[in-house]
Amino acid sequence: MNIFVYIAILASTLSITFIIISLYQKPFMEATGPFIILSGLVLLNSIFFIATLTRSSMQAALRWAYFQELTTLIFPLLFFNFMNFFLGNRLSKTRLIYKLIFLIIPLGIFIYLVANRSIEVRKYYFGYISYYSEQVLIGVFYLVPIYLLINTAISYRIYRNQREKKSNGTNILMLAVFLVFLLMNVAYRPLTMSGVMEVAPISVILNLFLFLFITIALLNSRFNIQNLAFKRIFENVGDCIMVTDYEGKITQLNRCLFERMFSRKDIIYSVDRDKIIKEHLLSFSRNKKDFKFFLKTLESKSFNDFRKDLHFEVDGSEKIFDVIIYPIYDSRGKLAGKSTIFRDVTESRFYEKELRNQSLIDYLTGAYNTRYIFERLKEEIKRYDRYKEPFCAAYGYR
Repeated sequence: MNIFVYIAILASTLSITFIIISLYQKPFMEATGPFIILSGLVLLNSIFFIATLTRSSMQAALRWAYFQELTTLIFPLLFFNFMNFFLGNRLSKTRLIYKLIFLIIPLGIFIYLVANRSIEVRKYYFGYISYYSEQVLIGVFYLVPIYLLINTAISYRIYRNQREKKSNGTNILMLAVFLVFLLMNVAYRPLTMSGVMEVAPISVILNLFLFLFITIALLNSRFNIQNLAFKRIFENVGDCIMVTDYEGKITQLNRCLFERMFSRKDIIYSVDRDKIIKEHLLSFSRNKKDFKFFLKTLESKSFNDFRKDLHFEVDGSEKIFDVIIYPIYDSRGKLAGKSTIFRDVTESRFYEKELRNQSLIDYLTGAYNTRYIFERLKEEIKRYDRYKEPFCAAYGYR
């Protein structure tokens, strides 16, 4: 085997490693699924490159070159899909019809290339390499616009973070990566004419960028033991926890809140998840005024103390939650978001009420006792001191 086969095998090994790490660690949160799909396509491209390179005849190499070029054409859209999830933009819904439409452009280009016999293979001393002459046309009208969209999305995220005074190091690094992708596609034809890109499998280059993304996830401390422990505690704690960003949009919910408050699992993957969750909670709220005040406090860009019992109808019965909002500050002491804890106090509130009733009402007669009378007298005296309104007390017996 020659050096290029070894390089492609290395690319395949890297892809498998990325997939295993992503399945186990989930470094990109909701964007982990699209990242695994992208890594899987890189793996296929590496395999097809090896098959093309090592064929004994030009016709056999051309058959595998078709598969290699098809996977190469799908790369940009899968990168766009991954970045769309990673940045939280959700520019389009991830339903089946969208996924099918998503593949029409690269499949259409591939059919055009095959129908016009544009895909070729060229023989070098180390094996066959695929090639097609329409690379410049496809680059200008297909590849470059997609990477421009990705760069625009990242730039918008940088702008938002700058306004909210959040860290931008990771986003700036990603912007640099996709600018390199953009320049590569602009300069691809001159490089192929000079023989630079012809001998380099695209899967190897892509794996370098995937490695960079995994490294970025490591730099963000997504793999360290503290964050893993926090994630485990966050998901399994008995209280329901909701995390919101600076603008009051829901970024994270723990399993408790979903299991107790929601039955629709599609909410988790919805594009308008923030809006749907808040409307869902409002529909189950027994006191709409209190809940709207809670939302107003949550979405405020300043921190105001909030602690109140909110009543919800859960599974046909009333549940009382002690709701507390805590601020989340960044390293510079600026408000970055808020965390809300919903603690189920239905049972404790019931026993509190029962104990209070037992302390104020006579067990045998059901009449209020002396303690209740003195408490009411204290309340009326305080009211008199404040409003200067006269009051009287009457005592009767039989």
